[in-house]
Amino acid sequence: MPGTAVDAPRQTPESYVRWSIRAIACLALFCAALEGLTRYGFSHISRIEARIASEHQAALAIRRGSRPTLLMIGNSLMLEGIDYVRLQNELAPEASVVRFPIEQTQYLDWYYGLRRIFGEGSQPDMVVLCMSAEHLIDSRIRGDYSAYYLFRLADIPQIRREIDYDLTKTSGLVLARFSLFYAGRSPLRNFVLVRTDPAYAAMLQRLAPTQAHFPPDREMERIAEIRLTDLRNLCSSHGARFAYLLAPGFGPGEAPLVEAGIQSHTDVMHPVHLNEWGGEKFRDGFHLNPAGARLFTDKVAPLLAQRLSQH
Repeated sequence: MPGTAVDAPRQTPESYVRWSIRAIACLALFCAALEGLTRYGFSHISRIEARIASEHQAALAIRRGSRPTLLMIGNSLMLEGIDYVRLQNELAPEASVVRFPIEQTQYLDWYYGLRRIFGEGSQPDMVVLCMSAEHLIDSRIRGDYSAYYLFRLADIPQIRREIDYDLTKTSGLVLARFSLFYAGRSPLRNFVLVRTDPAYAAMLQRLAPTQAHFPPDREMERIAEIRLTDLRNLCSSHGARFAYLLAPGFGPGEAPLVEAGIQSHTDVMHPVHLNEWGGEKFRDGFHLNPAGARLFTDKVAPLLAQRLSQH
């Protein structure tokens, strides 16, 4: 009859289930495609991501051989402070060098990073961690990006306790452990910013780093002694020697680190004393410029050669 409403077909529980399954399947396919595209494309468009991915694989591929292999890890202070090709040439053919730095990482990133690197089969004869005194005693992590490249899933609960993460941040670490898209969303944003607004990105890069906060020398020595001991024991348990290399820079912290090395029986190398070099060897007051990196590498190379010759 005119004006009579026609009832819409009722949805049965079975139809709801079918639609839910289809929606979940479509979402899963979308996420898988997005992850695959990120893993393939990110390293093709980003020079930094390509380097990290390549050096990560090189670090995992280290095996014992006829000549010793040195694994150098750290953050941007090592990346820009060591002339990698120059160091390789200085130590060849007696030893080989593999580097694996990740920017913005600190002690906890690399303690747990080494646990994963060793756990996945890497067999370096010697490990050198290069960073500042501040980075050794700090208790922060890079976050989700470290979860993808450095953390084992089994270690995330312990990491959570050490840095006092809440459940939301901890869940992010778990997701980032398996997803480069999620772990790399901040680097992706930075990459887009550099491409779309290079002037603004350059201004952000020129901002001076915040002043480091150091605890009293006794407290710094105590923290450093514990952490150096843990790193040395971890490497020793996998048949590798460990050494800490203090990056050139400014400020306090050298004396407590040296004493911590003595007390922990850990090799602490400081070929350039803090505050020894002027600002002309640094590009930003924090990272060495190419000339400074060459000088620092020339000081580091014979120290490493001496230690590797004792292999």
